[in-house]
Amino acid sequence: MRSAPTHCAACSRGAQVRPWVEGGLACEAVGGTVAAVSAFDPLGAVASYPGPVWLINGSRDPFRMDEREFLRACRHGRLYVLPRTGHLGALADPRALARLLGDFANAASAFTADAVR
Repeated sequence: MRSAPTHCAACSRGAQVRPWVEGGLACEAVGGTVAAVSAFDPLGAVASYPGPVWLINGSRDPFRMDEREFLRACRHGRLYVLPRTGHLGALADPRALARLLGDFANAASAFTADAVR
């Protein structure tokens, strides 16, 4: 396994980035992207959504720090933590994630049917 500082230093010298940027970089999109991301309120978005929300995280995902806050914001939220999985759970165990997504689709269909009655 490569160490992050060594790998990042190689990238910053262009050793691995050069083929991707030979055609140039379109930096004019950065300002609009940063503005859009800065204006987005993810907690407000999940709080205002009336349907079911499943939060699926890997147990080793470094971005889990606010998952409980997101869960509290959801009207109909559930939290699933995939054991021994990092941030890219779909790559680590695609079958487990596919099963969860199938279960979610069934639960969402049942939720919608109950809401219509």
